[in-house]
Amino acid sequence: MECPRKILLVDDHESSLVMLERLLARPTLRCLRASSGVEALRLVRSERPEVVVLDVCMPGMDGLEVCDAIKRDPELAETRVILMSAILGQKGLQEGEEAVGADGYLGKPFDPEAVRAGVAAMLAQRRGAHPEH
Repeated sequence: MECPRKILLVDDHESSLVMLERLLARPTLRCLRASSGVEALRLVRSERPEVVVLDVCMPGMDGLEVCDAIKRDPELAETRVILMSAILGQKGLQEGEEAVGADGYLGKPFDPEAVRAGVAAMLAQRRGAHPEH
């Protein structure tokens, strides 16, 4: 049996983590969760998820700083990062994406299909496989 592919969900709101995990739950994915930027970086380094779904607005180390740290580390740079925010809006997320090298963005509240499609596309890019549904 093939090992599940890992994704990391990062948000300082437990309800968002639960919702994301429910949206993405399937036997082929293992969802890891972090509630802070520091915890997210620790898990990226130790667990090596293929995709990180990362809230921008968090206390302490925000999502833009986490994404920048991931993308600047040669050992982690291939990790796909999807930024998400309710505050920045699409233009702000695109600017953040360009500034820190994020691979995609999602607005809040979540559009379930956009979340599933975004993660599937990042997993496909990571492995060169067809997106999962």
